[in-house]
Amino acid sequence: MSKRIDTSLKENKGGATGMEPNHEHSNIMKHDLQYRVLFDKSPLPMLIYELSSYKIRDVNEMAVSHYGYSRAEFLSMTIHDYRPKKDIEDINKILEGLVDKDRAYQFGVYEHLKKDKTIIKVEISGYAINYADKECMMVVLNDVTEKEANLQKVKDNEQKLLNSQQQLSLIYNNVKDVIFVISVETDGRFKFISVNKAFADITGIEESEVIGKYIDAIIPEPSLTLAVSKYTQAIHHKQKTTWTETTPYPTGIKTGEVTVTPILNENDHCVQLIGSVHDITALKEEERQLRLLESVITNTNDAVLITEAEPLDEPEPRIIYVNNAFTKMTGYTAAEVVGKTPRILQGPKSDRAALARLSAALRKWQSCEITIINYKKNGEEFWINMSVTPVANEKGWFTHWIAIERDVTEQKLAEQKLISSYQERNDILESIGDGFFAIDKNWTINYWNKRAEIILKKPREEVVGHDLRDLYPELPGPTTYEHYKRAFEEKTVQSFETFSPAVNRWFDVMVYPSESGLSVYFKDITEKLNHTRAIEEQNEKLRAVAWKQSHLTRPHVANILGLMNVLKNEGLTDPEKKELLDHLSTAAIKLDAIILEIVNNAKETKT
Repeated sequence: MSKRIDTSLKENKGGATGMEPNHEHSNIMKHDLQYRVLFDKSPLPMLIYELSSYKIRDVNEMAVSHYGYSRAEFLSMTIHDYRPKKDIEDINKILEGLVDKDRAYQFGVYEHLKKDKTIIKVEISGYAINYADKECMMVVLNDVTEKEANLQKVKDNEQKLLNSQQQLSLIYNNVKDVIFVISVETDGRFKFISVNKAFADITGIEESEVIGKYIDAIIPEPSLTLAVSKYTQAIHHKQKTTWTETTPYPTGIKTGEVTVTPILNENDHCVQLIGSVHDITALKEEERQLRLLESVITNTNDAVLITEAEPLDEPEPRIIYVNNAFTKMTGYTAAEVVGKTPRILQGPKSDRAALARLSAALRKWQSCEITIINYKKNGEEFWINMSVTPVANEKGWFTHWIAIERDVTEQKLAEQKLISSYQERNDILESIGDGFFAIDKNWTINYWNKRAEIILKKPREEVVGHDLRDLYPELPGPTTYEHYKRAFEEKTVQSFETFSPAVNRWFDVMVYPSESGLSVYFKDITEKLNHTRAIEEQNEKLRAVAWKQSHLTRPHVANILGLMNVLKNEGLTDPEKKELLDHLSTAAIKLDAIILEIVNNAKETKT
């Protein structure tokens, strides 16, 4: 309505106004009557209320019928009385904000309260009118409760569908199994139309490289021929088909359990195949490993014994499996030991301390290794090295013990013989007068005899297990270490004398290489060297004496001899003889002085 409607929907429904009716008045009355009929007989609830007070001024029959209030009750109410309190403030704001009252309004959908307190949803439209000289609003109240409920159901269903699609998409692209959809073409060929993320993860082929491609461009032989035959079988029988295939892909050779299900159209023709592949590559590898392990356990030379995990106290875990090596080692068959405890192998000489250590480890669910004497079925003793390990199930609960047992009797006898040999060797090394020590290939001292303690002034507990170079960085000098290195590298015996500043002594050293390191024998030769040097010094002095004797006395002796020969001449005069005798006396005196000096030097040499 473009104008406010002036109507005589008033108390004077007959039109008695105190004026004579005329033609114009007659038309108004006719219009009012038609409007009144439309108001009263409207199939939708209608009411009129004052805009200033919100007091209801009139209601039609449908409003009375639909809401349950009587006409008198309605006329005593305001439009707030049939509304929830939460909406009143918003309604007031809307009505107070009306600026142009000369038009129709679509107020929207609101909640109303029937007389029985039932809440309904009402779509409200209104018309501003003048009623009994009051600014009023005539409203049509269209109950859309069921419509809104149906609409909400549609929205809920749409949301559920959307959620379902999102969940399916999430599942489709996050499941670990490969999922694919293949179209069955009219020519009998098969084309990929969808693959999930797992397809790319497992095969290494991206989705963009697969979608729209025929399967023969993706699946290599011989898997292609197998797949086509299985697809054809599923289509022909119109039922799910499952098989296992192994196929090489960029990510490696994969083994999968494949299932395809035919999708039929309204004509019962297969138009698509939905497939899934469960990657069992790891499972197949585990099976192969288990078969290999089973073969190893069956054929190994070591005895394998499996027991229950509990009880750890009496009667103790029972044996549930032994391999062939166990029978060969002990003489017991599997039937003779299964159901019994490993104690049947123990006897008087079984090391109780080692068994106690094993028991303590078992109670802590820890692995343990011991070497003890066991007894064969015939009572014969033998040494075994036994390694026991707990086995847990997939939940982490320990269910069994596995014992690997190796016959080390020969090794133990050899060790005992070697220990005896070592003891004999040690007795010898401790009794010799030479110092002795041994080092391994890392220069670590592993033996140091008593004489070495005395000579080098270091107790063995301070040196065994230490690097010789760290203990004696200057011992016995750089040349010594050169001999050691040469013995290591050339595997040759080294013999040398050297002086040790660390102890201020001279040593005669013999170095013998072996596969395990070096054996070093050394003796203190300081006194011997000092004695030798003293003798050499004395000899030097004696040589000096001899030199003097041979070089200083000889001229004088020759002179005397010459003078004596001249004296024998009979033709000499007395003066000449006297002169010769004087010369002879002088030579004798000089010779005597030299002899005296030689004697004195000889005495000094002796002292």
